Amino acid sequence: MRRFSSRFVSVWAGVLITSLVTGGCAFFPRDDEDPLPPPAPSRPTTVPVQVDTSTPSGLFQEMFVEFPRRVMELASGKTPVNAAVLMESNFADQRRAGINDLVDRSFGKQAPYTDRYQQIAEFDQDPTVRASAIRALNRSRDDRATGTFIQALSDENWIVRLEAAKALSNVPDPRAVGPLLKVLNNPSEQTDVKIAVAEAVRHYRSMEVARALVDQLNGPDFGLAWQARQSLRFMTGADQKYDQSAWLNYLTGPQNPLG
Repeated sequence: MRRFSSRFVSVWAGVLITSLVTGGCAFFPRDDEDPLPPPAPSRPTTVPVQVDTSTPSGLFQEMFVEFPRRVMELASGKTPVNAAVLMESNFADQRRAGINDLVDRSFGKQAPYTDRYQQIAEFDQDPTVRASAIRALNRSRDDRATGTFIQALSDENWIVRLEAAKALSNVPDPRAVGPLLKVLNNPSEQTDVKIAVAEAVRHYRSMEVARALVDQLNGPDFGLAWQARQSLRFMTGADQKYDQSAWLNYLTGPQNPLG
């Protein structure tokens, strides 16, 4: 047993030294290694962070953080290449896993991955996969995908509509005002979706949006009323609490808070 332990430590040390000399073993892919590098990107891309092993702190990070992490990724199969393969799987749960794994990485928040997320968000037959793709675009803050977000507000599945509303809260687009208000004013819409919409419309300082929010203050769901109040406070810098009359008087009064 002692002989086996010594031999194991020796092998591990040899692999580790090789990794440090070469800047990382080729068979232990780094988190910033892109399995599908985009050809001649049209916009700036994130420069991968490399560990500087010439300093004591960098050497420590490589030995005890980065290298073990790459070993664990290889052992578990959660590598960038495998994630890209999973994203194209015939099984919905694997496609979701692939999307979520890729968007956790810096290169996964850039083209061509964001382009693929957008295609999946529009055309995948499984609503949970479409929702995951929209969430990935949201996390990537891809302002080229706002058209997809707006289109998804009318998706037949409420989970997709929820993710679309959350995305438009972080990546606003003036074209989204009408579709967002349509969802907010729909009495049969899921409450969680309406709460996300009430947050998203805070970006649009207009009387139409403000009145739609005021209409939610005395509704049966406190969560929606609370979010409507927060958005009104964000838009106007004032707070009339949950008093609809006070809000309407303030919005139409001489203060002219919406300009």
